Amino acid sequence: MFKAIFANVQVGIYSTRLYIILLMTGVFVLIIYTSSETRSQQIIIRNPSSQQFQQLNSKYPSILSCPCTHTSIQRSTFMYNNVSFHPFCTSAFVRDPVWLQYWTMTFFNGTVDRSPPFDWPDFRKTGLKFINYVTTYCDFAMTTVNKMLDIYHAEQFFSAQPLNQMEFNALEGE
Repeated sequence: MFKAIFANVQVGIYSTRLYIILLMTGVFVLIIYTSSETRSQQIIIRNPSSQQFQQLNSKYPSILSCPCTHTSIQRSTFMYNNVSFHPFCTSAFVRDPVWLQYWTMTFFNGTVDRSPPFDWPDFRKTGLKFINYVTTYCDFAMTTVNKMLDIYHAEQFFSAQPLNQMEFNALEGE
C-alpha cells in the first residue's frame, strides 16, 4: 500500500517537473518571439513631396498608406506632350508663298504665264496640285493631333492612392 502511494507521488513529482520545464520553455519561446517581432508604428506625414513618397514607397511598399485628399487631377497640370511633325509639313515647300508662286508661274513682277512650255510628265506642271494635297494633309494632321492633345490634357486622372513611377507608366501606357 505504501509502495503504491510512493509511486503515485513519484509520478506527480516527475509530472510537475515536466510541466515546469515545458512552461519555462514556452515562456522562453514567447520572450524570444516578442523580442524579435518587428513593431510597426504609424507616422503621419502631411502633404509629402513626390521625392518623400518615392523614398517611403521603396522602403515600405506593402504597408505604406497614403490616402489622397484629391482623387482626380487634370492631366495638363502634370503632363506635357511635345509632338513633332514631319519636317516637310513645316518647311518652306508648303508654307512659303514665294515658293508657291513658282508653281503658279507667277513672276516677281506679278505677271502670270498661263501656258508654261513644260511637257505633261514634267513635275513642274502638276507640282502645285501635289503641294496643295500635301499642305492639306499636313494641316489636317496637325489640327487632328492638336485637338486630340487638347482633349487628352483636359481629361481628369483618377487615383485614390498615390502611384509610383512604374505604376503610373503602366496605367498611362508609356
